[in-house]
Amino acid sequence: MFKVEIKFNSKTLSEKNMQNICNRVDDIFAREGLPCSKNAFGERVYEDRGRKDDYGRFWAAFFSLKNSKWIVNNMTDAFWYNQGEKKELLDGFLKS
Repeated sequence: MFKVEIKFNSKTLSEKNMQNICNRVDDIFAREGLPCSKNAFGERVYEDRGRKDDYGRFWAAFFSLKNSKWIVNNMTDAFWYNQGEKKELLDGFLKS
């Protein structure tokens, strides 16, 4: 199973900007057929749908996020779960 968890810095963002960022990220993943849900901590979670091309869909979304510096600069955490293995996305890929 593939999954991404994303957290944003709600302390430095206005409520309107937080909603705008969340909507933009939701749109990026939705374009790839990976809709948003929230976990028990209120973090945004995007999971695979069991399709053969889900891995590529996630990477298409990651590249779109990487090109959106406003979004990336307001993230506090971004984790990629690839078949259960947890990897840091924010410093490892998105901010590089």
